[in-house]
Amino acid sequence: MRFTLATVIAALPFFTVAASPPAIQKMGTAIPISKRWRLINDDKTVNLDALKSHVAVTAAKVHDGLGHFEKNTGASHPSVVTRARKRASAGDALIDDSSSLWYGTISVGTPAIDYTVDFDTGSSDLFLPGPNCGSNCDGHTIYNPSSSSTSKDLGKTFLLQYGDGSSVSGEQYSDTVMIAGLTATDQALGAASQFSSGYSISEFPPDGLMGMGFQTISDYNASPVFQSLVSQGQTDEPVFGFKLAVNGSELYLGGTNSALYTGNFSYAPVTYQAYWQVNMDSVDGNGQPILSNIDSIIDTGTTVV
Repeated sequence: MRFTLATVIAALPFFTVAASPPAIQKMGTAIPISKRWRLINDDKTVNLDALKSHVAVTAAKVHDGLGHFEKNTGASHPSVVTRARKRASAGDALIDDSSSLWYGTISVGTPAIDYTVDFDTGSSDLFLPGPNCGSNCDGHTIYNPSSSSTSKDLGKTFLLQYGDGSSVSGEQYSDTVMIAGLTATDQALGAASQFSSGYSISEFPPDGLMGMGFQTISDYNASPVFQSLVSQGQTDEPVFGFKLAVNGSELYLGGTNSALYTGNFSYAPVTYQAYWQVNMDSVDGNGQPILSNIDSIIDTGTTVV
């Protein structure tokens, strides 16, 4: 299996609507997304410090999700016995990511307010800076639940923590979330009261993060936004696709944008419904096989293999 920069992710029957959806106009929807890129220096060489930081944070995020999986399902994810837990016990430095991400716009609340979010297939929760967030939230658009008539306090807290002590934490709410005309009601989200320095606007341009993985790795143990859109009958198909490119990048919900490709897709089955985990056939170097049959995660929150 090989991936190009235009990666399409197709949802499994896990997202199938169980009840008859309300009578609404359904359509595929494209959301323009922007790129934040800091792994390459101006002279086109690799920024090794940024690359090491990016890899460390990606490993930490995966390990964090595996912990949520065990909490939500009562069983360890098969990958726990291999790399993820071993890396944490080795004491890798886990630093807030400032290297690269893909982000676009959503709206939250009633009346609706626009926020930019990192669309991340390597996690499953939505969080935004809340009204009690500290100075690291300066410059970000603040989500104030008391200003939304559709918000509900869920009476729960959340904590997304990395190994170096940096974290995002706050209160859980439900509210209306809209993406380019598609609406998820009673959607769980976090209003952060703490952003670590890596989420300050100079390091993290979007306001928050919207996870697009499976519920099993959700810290809230709640339906992710895309799953909510599907279960509430907002999409024609339980499919989303990314185009990740220098120009014209987009997230497409409810199908794939046929104007961006020709031919047919080759599908890779999801081997474990937590991350978008698939089997990678092989990794070759100089025409020679290096690794084969590798468990792999399709993660828009990282740009490295």
